[in-house]
Amino acid sequence: MSALRIVSPSTPLVIDLVFAGALASVEAVTIQSRQMVRGGAPLAGSGELASGVGAVTVTLTGGADGEQYDVIVRAELAAGGISEIIFPAICINTDWQMADGAAGLVSIISFAEGFGVDELMRAATAPGSEVIDRVWLVGALRDAQARAMAEVARRYALPLAFTPDILKTAISDIAAERLYRRGSPPDHIVAAAKVARGDLQRIGSGDLPLAGLSGLIASTGGSEGGFSMHPGDTSFLSGLGDYVRGNDYDRY
Repeated sequence: MSALRIVSPSTPLVIDLVFAGALASVEAVTIQSRQMVRGGAPLAGSGELASGVGAVTVTLTGGADGEQYDVIVRAELAAGGISEIIFPAICINTDWQMADGAAGLVSIISFAEGFGVDELMRAATAPGSEVIDRVWLVGALRDAQARAMAEVARRYALPLAFTPDILKTAISDIAAERLYRRGSPPDHIVAAAKVARGDLQRIGSGDLPLAGLSGLIASTGGSEGGFSMHPGDTSFLSGLGDYVRGNDYDRY
């Protein structure tokens, strides 16, 4: 059986499957639901010979959020006989946004592919269930993005003109750690999240610049709304203009 694929109910999935040998025609694309979600829309599939020799282009559409399927693609070989490829698919509603309506910076599909779909299913399913808890998954992504943007906002004007890969990676790694609702995350997940938080702090302090982005708040260390301490005075960097506490009767 081939690798697990992810399909969204709102976006068709188009993939090329390579068979062992030249093909004469596509015999059938059959989809069997595992009946995990009641009353969900079916997943439909179609196939046609691809331009490459021995390849079939399969298009999957629809599906029920959380449902799992077995997709069987049968093709007639040019030399005679029938060959088939079977692969599992899981349907996940990939549309999500922050609570305030801001766009999600890491797509669920890219997160799942980077995290590992099998690991995602172990981490994000409720006890006694085989269906991914989408509310839990989106909650982890939202929390990770909120924490990331809080650090980025110390240094850059929001919204960003684009999302650097290092920021997407940080959001993904922090979300991955937060997904585990049963037991502790694996050591490599914890380590990656620790690195991600460190990177975000360095971005916020200016020690790790994001190339190509403008809107710098402060040219040197510190954060917007912070303060710097010097012998004999306290200088606020924002909010109080050039006000400096330098008189004895202002001390506290």
